[in-house]
Amino acid sequence: MAAATEPRAHGAAPLRWQWIAPLREYWTIAETLAAAATTSEAARATAAHELSMAWQDRDAAEILLLAGSSADALRVGLSAAAHLEKALAVAGDGAAQLSTSERRDTDAFHAFVVEAGNAPDLDSRVTPAQRTALAAAIRAGLRLERRLGARFLDAAGYARLRLWNRARVCVAVAVVVLLLVFTAKVARATRASASGSLNPIYGPDRAIDGDVNTDWVAGAAAPWIEVWLPYARRLGRITLVDGHVVHDRAAKDVRVDIYAHDRVVGSMVAAFGPPGPSPSVVSLDPAGVRADRVRVTITSAYGSGAALSEILVD
Repeated sequence: MAAATEPRAHGAAPLRWQWIAPLREYWTIAETLAAAATTSEAARATAAHELSMAWQDRDAAEILLLAGSSADALRVGLSAAAHLEKALAVAGDGAAQLSTSERRDTDAFHAFVVEAGNAPDLDSRVTPAQRTALAAAIRAGLRLERRLGARFLDAAGYARLRLWNRARVCVAVAVVVLLLVFTAKVARATRASASGSLNPIYGPDRAIDGDVNTDWVAGAAAPWIEVWLPYARRLGRITLVDGHVVHDRAAKDVRVDIYAHDRVVGSMVAAFGPPGPSPSVVSLDPAGVRADRVRVTITSAYGSGAALSEILVD
C-alpha cells in the first residue's frame, strides 16, 4: 500500500506550487537565457530582424484595418505572418519551444493565412470572416511578438530585460504595500456615528474634526453620538465641548457610556452650563478603563435642539 501511495504524494507538491514557476522565470529569465544559448549570434540577429519586420507589418495592418482599407490590411497582415514564420524557423525548432499560449497565438496566425488566401484587391471583396481572422491575428501577433522578442536579445538586452522585470516587480510590491498601509490606516481611523443629524452639513464627523467652530447638530429625539476608536485601549480623559455654532441648539445633560466590544464597561453623567460667549466644556475621568467606543447620549438640551462641538478621547 505504501508503494502505491508514494507517487501520488510526491506528484502533488509540484501542482500546488506550479504558480511560482512563472514568477521565478519573470525574475530570473533563466529559461529564456537557456533557450537563447542554443541559438547562434547570426541566427539570433536574423530572427530579431524578422520579428521587427513582423511587428512593423502587424502595426500597419492594424492601422489599415481601422481606417477601413481592408484589402491592404490583409496583404500587409500576410506579410507580417510570413516574417513571423521566418523568425520561428531561423530560431530552430520553434514549435517545440513554444508554450501552450504561444502555440494558440501561432495557430491564430495560421488560421488567418488560410482564411485570407489570395488577398482581394478591392475592399468590397474582403469577407467578414477575413476581417475577423485578421483582427484575431493582430491581437495574437502582439502577444507573440512580445514573448518571442526576449529570445532574440543580445547580452545587453537580456540585462535590460532582467532589470526592467525586477523594477516592475518592485514597483508592484511597493504599490501593494502602500495600499495595505493606507487601508489599515483608514480602517484604524477614529470615526463617528450618530442617531441622526439636522442635515448632512452638521454630520457626526464634525464632532471629531478638532475644530470647535464646527458642530454636530442632532436631528432626532433622544439623540446620541458615538466615537469609535481605532483599537481598544485604556482611556485617559474624555472632554466634551458643547454646541454653540447653530443658534438655540446646545446640549444640557448628557450620559456617557463606555464600550468594550459591545459591552458597557463604564457610565458617567455630566451637565453643561448655559450657552454663553464661549462654549461650555466638561471633562470626565474614565479611570483608565479599556474601551474601543464612547457613546454620548443627550438627555436634555438648551433651546430647540441638541448639539456638540467636540468629543476628545485621550
